This record gives sequence, structure tokens and C-alpha cells, in this order.
Amino acid sequence: MSKPLFALMGLLGVGLCEINEVRAGIPIERPNLELDWSRAAVTDVAQWQSFFDQKYPLMDPVMDITKGNESGRFAWEAPAWIRSYLALYQTTRDMQYLEKAVNLAQHMALYTDEARHRRGEIDVVEKGYWQAPKYYLNNRGNPVPGWRGYSKGWRVQVLQDGRILSAILRVVDRIKQEQVSEYLAVADELLALAERVIESHDTSFSHTKTPRVAGSYYYPHVRNRYTNDNGLFSKPLPFNHNMAMAEALLLAHKWMPEKQDYWDKAELLTQFFADHMQIREDGSCFWRYAFVPRDPNSKAEDITHADIEIGFLVIAQEMQLADVSPMLDCMAQTLVVTMYDDGEISYKVDGTGVAKGYHQMYVASHWLELAGREPRIAEIAFELLNRLESPPSSFNGFLGWAQLLALQDSQRQAFLVQNQPVTDEGPNRPD
Repeated sequence: MSKPLFALMGLLGVGLCEINEVRAGIPIERPNLELDWSRAAVTDVAQWQSFFDQKYPLMDPVMDITKGNESGRFAWEAPAWIRSYLALYQTTRDMQYLEKAVNLAQHMALYTDEARHRRGEIDVVEKGYWQAPKYYLNNRGNPVPGWRGYSKGWRVQVLQDGRILSAILRVVDRIKQEQVSEYLAVADELLALAERVIESHDTSFSHTKTPRVAGSYYYPHVRNRYTNDNGLFSKPLPFNHNMAMAEALLLAHKWMPEKQDYWDKAELLTQFFADHMQIREDGSCFWRYAFVPRDPNSKAEDITHADIEIGFLVIAQEMQLADVSPMLDCMAQTLVVTMYDDGEISYKVDGTGVAKGYHQMYVASHWLELAGREPRIAEIAFELLNRLESPPSSFNGFLGWAQLLALQDSQRQAFLVQNQPVTDEGPNRPD
């Protein structure tokens, strides 16, 4: 794209270029992270593994699912397990955890609609899609390359496909980054699947459909055959739907750099999100679940869906899609300034409602990745995990403890590096 992202944006009156100025005059306490691991429910990886084995003695979770994403577990549970395994692999370098992540990614790839239809497990002629990317509505009887779910009938959505692909592509990313030779062929197969699924949703994306929307995915219009803007419903998808697929776009582009349109779409989706975020004077921010042109007071975003948006923005920052640090900083402050109060977390980012226990666990998911910006997030996650997941029993509980163990290890490694004795030949140089 020719113009630098965010150059002319105004996040409801505060441009990204102004956010650091807004925050500059606000003293924000950033205490050192010191968690009391002596009272932790999970103190090391061996204990995590022991609890895991007790919970899943016969088969790893999700590996028994043979009906694709029909139960929603591929989209909502599997990503947490993959991130858990990758966190533990990062901490231990034990190949069993990378193998678990690869096995789960391959398992989900084995149960796409296309693969299931080919094996005769589903019939998309007799039981076709009521909602799907436009090609599959216009050409009934063709199975999608992604994963269907059920809501008033079979439907294929950007959100679920994006969630599943993002998890699979995190595995691909780790394999290719480290050039793990035994899995490189698998990674290429998974990347090819991701390309097919991503591009199946191309006609659902537009940067011209709605004024004030830089770019968004939309629900396809099920009552006409158009494949341009006229083939889309008028309301852009909620931000978390867009960010789920944007994460897949970025991770796929990383290993298919020739797919410039993936990068361009991710830029536009990020700009759309940023254009409708409001930065507050206390360093926190406010954003809505969706941009609704006819309802400027639509509902505030909630803790669970904000987790998806944070996950994408962390990757966007790492890949230097744009400087989204101000957005991540204000999201971190939103949790500690607006949402957290006396041991409880609100359900909405505006501080309203109290999140249910299993929703509070999302603080230990992508929210925890903001702990480097606001250490109190790690402390909050630690307290909640000790109270609600002691011992761990849910996928988010296992993920939270795995990530805290990885955080503990990274801090220990950083401490060792910072405190190495220095000689003329360099720190800790062997004889």
C-alpha cells in the first residue's frame, strides 16, 4: 500500500500519532513482576504434565473429534491447547510438546468439510450451507475447504475459519522458524490448506462497501448471486471476526510473502479497528464489539472477544505491520484501570458487568501477553488461576499456567543474561 498506515486516522478524536503524547503526562506505576511461586497451584512443567495426564489419561484433548468444527471445539478449544503446547515447548525444548501441537493441527486439517465430503462423511448436497462464502452459495454441492458450524443450519464463517487457521499457522510458524526438518513437509501441507481457506473468503472482504470502514469482512448475502459489494450484507463483521482472520492472513503472509493481498487486507482491518477505538486520559481505551453505522452506541467489547483482537495485534506488532504499541498499551491499562476491581474482572471493557469465572480465565490467554507492558496483568492472572484453576481443569486454565511457566522461564533466562560475569573475552566465555 502506498500510504503509511494510520497516517490520517483519528481514533474518535485521538489519532494514533497522538496517543503517546496523551500517555506521556500520566504517571503509571509499573511494579517489578514478582510472583510467589511457593503458593502456585502449578509450580513447574512436570506438575503441569501430571495434571494434564490425570485429566486426559487416554487421549489428548480434541483429538477424538471426528465431526470437524460442528461442536465449535476446533475454533474455541483447540487454539488454547496448541498455544499451551508451544509455550511448554518454548520452555522445555521437549519435542513431545511440539509433536502434540503438530498432531492437533494435522487432526483439524483432516476434518475440513472438503476432506469429510471426499470420504463420504457429510453430504453438502442434501444438507447444504445456508451461509458460506459466495462461491459455495452460487455453486451448491461443493464443500468448502474450511470448517462448517451449525446455527439455524450449516454455515461457514470468517470467525471460525480464522480461529482454526490461526492456531494451525502458529504451528507452521514455529516449525519453519526453527527449520524442524521432520515437520517441514507437514508445515507446507498445512500452509497450502491455509491458502485455500483464506482465499475462499475473498469475496466476503471489501474496502468500498461501507463509508468510514477502511476494510472489513462481511456476511455474504444469501438471496442473490452477486460476488461484488452487492453480494454482501451492509453491516461489517464485528471486530473480533475480522481480527481472527487478520491473524491468519499475517501468519500465512510471513511464509508466503508473494501474497501481498494478505498483508494489504491485514493493514486495512487494523486501520478499521483503530479508527473506532477511543483513547482515554488515564491511558485506558474503549472500543465496541462492532461498528454499527446506524447505532453509534452499540455494545462495548467484552473480555473474551477482546482476547482475539489482542492476539492479532501482538502478531501485527511483531511483524511490524504497523506501530500498534499504543493500542496494546491502552488495552493493558484498560484491564488494570477499568476492568479489574477487588479480585474481579468486568465482562465489558467499559467496566460494566462481572465476568463469569470461565470468562475471567481469558485474562490468562492473550491478555497475559500484555504483561510486558503492564506487569500487574501477570499478577492478576496468577491470582485468578490460583483461585479458579487450582488444579487446572479447563483449556484456558491449562493455557494460563503454561504461559505463566513460560514467562517465569523467560524472566529467569533474562536474569541470567543480565548477571553474567563480563571478561575481556565476553560474558561467561568458556576456556
